[in-house]
Amino acid sequence: MHKKNRRVMFFLMATALTLLSFAILYTGCGGGSGGSGGGTNPTSSPTSATGSIKGNVLDVYGQPLADAQVTLDFYDKNKTEKASTVTDSNGDYSFDDVSSGSHQITVYKNNYSATSQVTVTSGSTSTSDMQVEPSGTIAGSVKSESTGNPISAATVEIIFDDTLTLTTSSDSSGLFEFLYIKQGTHTIKAEKSGYQSKSQSVTVTAGQTTNTAIKLSVSSSPTPTPTPTATATTSPTPTPTATATTSPTPTPTSTSDYSTVEESTTISGYTFTITRPNATGEFPGIMVLNGMDAATLAKKGFFVLSGYMPDTTVASAAIDAMKANSHCSDKVGVTGFSADAAMAMVIAANTKKIGAVVEMNGLLVPENNIDLSTDMPNPVFFITGENDTLASPTDTTAMYNKLISGGQPGELYIVPGEGHGYSTSAMATITAKAIVFFNKYLR
Repeated sequence: MHKKNRRVMFFLMATALTLLSFAILYTGCGGGSGGSGGGTNPTSSPTSATGSIKGNVLDVYGQPLADAQVTLDFYDKNKTEKASTVTDSNGDYSFDDVSSGSHQITVYKNNYSATSQVTVTSGSTSTSDMQVEPSGTIAGSVKSESTGNPISAATVEIIFDDTLTLTTSSDSSGLFEFLYIKQGTHTIKAEKSGYQSKSQSVTVTAGQTTNTAIKLSVSSSPTPTPTPTATATTSPTPTPTATATTSPTPTPTSTSDYSTVEESTTISGYTFTITRPNATGEFPGIMVLNGMDAATLAKKGFFVLSGYMPDTTVASAAIDAMKANSHCSDKVGVTGFSADAAMAMVIAANTKKIGAVVEMNGLLVPENNIDLSTDMPNPVFFITGENDTLASPTDTTAMYNKLISGGQPGELYIVPGEGHGYSTSAMATITAKAIVFFNKYLR
């Protein structure tokens, strides 16, 4: 009997210890309402401070825009993209768990984009419907009016309608950039403590990078004004003018340049622009989705078709129409920038009608369902900026290596000192290299 009692007592003690262990574990994991471990539950605080965003995107014709890139709080090279998604077949998109407050939504595809500002309220869904418009990039610099030296950390704003202002800051070299800005004339303003703020107009052209320079004068304090003005007026001022004017000109221009003509054409219900040499004979074709200047390519002896390209079906019809034109040869290339660079590769892989691709700052994503080592039937020239955080040199090099691993020729150019968008001089160099590449594979 004594031994039996001891066994019962041991059993009861073991059971009590087990129950106590579960209780401690439960409390430590946040199960208790007042325990100190309750703060480790990650869903309790963020959920109460977040909401959702949803919307619908239309193209320039008022139709749902599928496969457009939608980003949250990203519109310049100094911003870190918080989230991104793509529109579905109905043009719809959504973001969940967005922090309360004001946010910018930017949607872009080809050389068309839209940006809107939306306020997120805790626990609710905000709606932001948009219709894209032709758009381009603004790349600029902020410098001292008196010394010509770059001004870093200047606040730069662009006001491109009555309700939306986008803000960035100049980097250590005084440079700034705004992406996906609708075409037209806008007001841009720069300011920094110790300088007089300055506003000026800038005109954005669809598919192009507009360069602008803002020069700030030192604020009227008694001492500093005379010193920098006297030293700097003569030497630095010619420097930016000389670089900006002389460097791009020799590259695209030569004695063999053609004069060009432009004409419109309609393919599958979409209007495109043809820019071609004003001469008889057939010329290799290039489909420009965005990024490069059609007139520059035409002057070098290419038949160029440019305009909004909604999908590969229309692209295939456009390639056929180009090849059927008496001024175009049976070899056609394609080029694009950013999302349209990926679109260029998709067109080439899916239609099997392209002779060469020049992609600038684009990345293929899993949804594209393309294996560069097996699906790409033509050479590709991969280009990105050394400082591009979207299409990084590492990711772009990986695409290049994937292509050549399948035996297809390719080229790679990492543009020194540039990001997701290019200065005038860098774009001139890129265009010259692209022309050499197209000549190699299309003639």
